[in-house]
Amino acid sequence: MHSAPLAFVDVETTGTNPRFDRIIEVGILRIEENTVVSTYSTLINPHTHLPPEITRITGITANDLIDAPLFAEVKE
Repeated sequence: MHSAPLAFVDVETTGTNPRFDRIIEVGILRIEENTVVSTYSTLINPHTHLPPEITRITGITANDLIDAPLFAEVKE
C-alpha cells in the first residue's frame, strides 16, 4: 500500500495577531512512503520587535534573527 506524500510545516511567529506579527522560523519535514526524504529549517528576520515571551517559548533571540534572511527571500 502506497501512502500519499506528506509535508509537516512548523512556523514560529512574533505573536498571534496575523495583522501585526511576523514569521521568525519555518521548518518543513517531507515524508514519502513512510520515510523522511527531506527537511528544511530557517530563521527569518521579521524586521520587528521580538517580544521576550516569544523568546521564552521558542528559545529564539533577537540576536539569532539579525543575520537571518527576510521572508521574501525564502518564501519560494
